[in-house]
Amino acid sequence: ADRTAARLGKATHSLSSGDRWFRAALAAEFQAHARVPAASLLAVAASAAGEGGRLRSSASVVGVGLDFFSLAPRPFMPTNLTGDAVYVNPTCAARLGLSPGDELTLRLEPPGALPRDVPIADAEEGLIPLRLTVAEVLTDERFGGFDLALHQVPSPRIFIARERLAEALGKPGRANTLLVCAPRATSPELERALSACWALADLGLTLVSNGALGHLELRSEHVFLDEAVEANPASRRAGINYEAWSKAISKKALIESQVPILTVSGRVE
Repeated sequence: ADRTAARLGKATHSLSSGDRWFRAALAAEFQAHARVPAASLLAVAASAAGEGGRLRSSASVVGVGLDFFSLAPRPFMPTNLTGDAVYVNPTCAARLGLSPGDELTLRLEPPGALPRDVPIADAEEGLIPLRLTVAEVLTDERFGGFDLALHQVPSPRIFIARERLAEALGKPGRANTLLVCAPRATSPELERALSACWALADLGLTLVSNGALGHLELRSEHVFLDEAVEANPASRRAGINYEAWSKAISKKALIESQVPILTVSGRVE
């Protein structure tokens, strides 16, 4: 129970979109609609090196805002969650020999990068470097133990301002994880609240009016449209207005077809 509290804090449900990127503003909209605390995060993999590059380790980098720390086992407001300041957990500090004020170098895996174990993937090619400064080593009470997966040994974890990380990755205003504190809510209730806030942009889709051809174009930031989107009757219906089409496609993709983009899961004890 203590380990679960350290990993999840006050969060009871999580939503992860993996390599899909929804609007970071979705957390605030969801919170206002469902009237439960929520936080948007941006989690990516990286390699990290301590000051001077003497010690190196793989690590999970989490872009967070003040809303994240409000869900900590003992909520607090960090005073330096800006610019190049980062927070690390004790595991990361021990592996890299880090203390407050030390320099930390990250090499981020960009969105859509080939897995590191793919033979044709160059281990260093395309990685995004960041030079940062350690502001604090976070205890479990301050969410240093945050981890949505259960590991026997805590993983190295680095916390950085969400928008700083998003901009470095070329994804400003985006997130890929949502935390919710709703101990009395069921997953279907939360899904309905999410559906009310969801927009096409959260699916990586946009509708563009093509005046020359007299039709609307549905464009995806991914290579292919998801099957649930292509199969949606609204996408084949003539004369439907922008707002109705947007809502129909969003609801179909997220709720009705259960497309495996997002998963809402309960707290695991």
